[in-house]
Amino acid sequence: MTDPKADQTAVTSPQADVTPAAQLSDLVQPRPILWIITLTAIAMSLFQMYTAGIEPLGLFYQRSAHLGFVLFLAFLVFPVTGPTKPRGTIGWIIDAAFLTAAFLSGFYIFYFLDDIIDRAGWWTQTDIIMGIIATVAVLEASRRVVGLGMTVIGLIAIAYALAGPRGALPWLGEWMPGILSHRGASVDRLVGQLYLGQEGIFGLPLGVAATYVFMFVLFGAFLEVTGAGKFFIDLAFAATGRKPGGPAKAAVIASAGMGSISGSAIANVVTTGAFTIPLMKKLGYKPKEAGGIEAAASTGGQITPPLMGAGAFLISEYTNVPYIDIVMVSIFPAILYLGTVYLFVHLVAMKAGMTGMSAAELPVVRHVLAAGWQFIVPLLVLIWLLVNNISPTRVGFWAIISVIAVTALRSGFTLMFLDPKAGKPLTGERLREALWSGIRLIGQALELGARNAVAVSVACAVAGIIVGVVGLTGLGLKFSSMMISLSGGTLRWR
Repeated sequence: MTDPKADQTAVTSPQADVTPAAQLSDLVQPRPILWIITLTAIAMSLFQMYTAGIEPLGLFYQRSAHLGFVLFLAFLVFPVTGPTKPRGTIGWIIDAAFLTAAFLSGFYIFYFLDDIIDRAGWWTQTDIIMGIIATVAVLEASRRVVGLGMTVIGLIAIAYALAGPRGALPWLGEWMPGILSHRGASVDRLVGQLYLGQEGIFGLPLGVAATYVFMFVLFGAFLEVTGAGKFFIDLAFAATGRKPGGPAKAAVIASAGMGSISGSAIANVVTTGAFTIPLMKKLGYKPKEAGGIEAAASTGGQITPPLMGAGAFLISEYTNVPYIDIVMVSIFPAILYLGTVYLFVHLVAMKAGMTGMSAAELPVVRHVLAAGWQFIVPLLVLIWLLVNNISPTRVGFWAIISVIAVTALRSGFTLMFLDPKAGKPLTGERLREALWSGIRLIGQALELGARNAVAVSVACAVAGIIVGVVGLTGLGLKFSSMMISLSGGTLRWR
């Protein structure tokens, strides 16, 4: 629910914070497909919230269901023909095949998990075929969502695993340097590692994406659709707008604020850049300087506590260090990084003789805080829960609930007490409109959160392929040998 008096505090479309490619593809999608995307994304977000705060699922159940949702959504949002062209008949045939593969990739593990565990190591032909289908689906989703580079890395890892005298590609093993050579793996053994085990696609990277990362991405989406982006931007402009190079400095401060709730560089650029880049260019910054400043400032969002990028959660899982400890040690690096960007902005502004914006063009700090104080409360709730060693997944769940509760209370107070004093009495019609507006915003947040999580989850699935190959071939152990060899035997611990 939103404050009826809040002017432009809510993003009107869930596409406002998704990647540019997804925004373009929505323009060529038929309306029924857009509805299917919306329903799939909402169902995914509700499933994630249920398993995070009400009834947790087992490791493989959670990850397989998450992968099925993510792949299905990826193939719906990103057509095989690209973001600017309609699918056409051939495109629909191809995407129908990949949508089927996406569903089967998650459903097969979810439904037949007990049988798969019982025959561990003695895979059936169906197991192998489903593993190949799932691997191809993950690589194709990576190509569409993340880019060709990640897909190529995944393919190289698979080819490396199959190379060797006992592998499916023995001829390729002949080209491997001595230290990188290994005996090779058969297709069955590789598929068992990548799809039917815990060290491949369903490994730790996807596990982190399916729990911690998704919930915090969804939390950021709830804050975004209720107006947190505008709140942080207005607060940044009110604090720095009058200083030399004001819009650029506001970009740094606003990116730090948005980064603390999203942990995503893309989300930062889309949210804050739309406001700050035009103002920077108007003030005298060159277009490439304005874009560079925004990109550099927004990248800092991935290391800005309390919510950081997926890497922070992976560090926590791999090292068994509590996430709150990762947050604490990240505060100083985040200050250093954003402070350096701020200093660069100041030097460029002083060198060019730029001035700040006039007071009439800027919001007033107390007015901004009065209109958006509710966005600070969920952050305080989140930090308090983390400090009390609550599971990050459960923290994300309760943080989302706090956003809904605080926003609903703010809207209800305005509707029942402030509006009647302003001559707008409470009526049944206005109450129904407010309730429907709240339900619609919750739906938008659920959709936006799922859309934003697709790229992270697909990248983590491909990372799982790479990790699985490293474990299968013994490449991880060989890295230490290579380091000692390169050091000439003089590597010492101090």
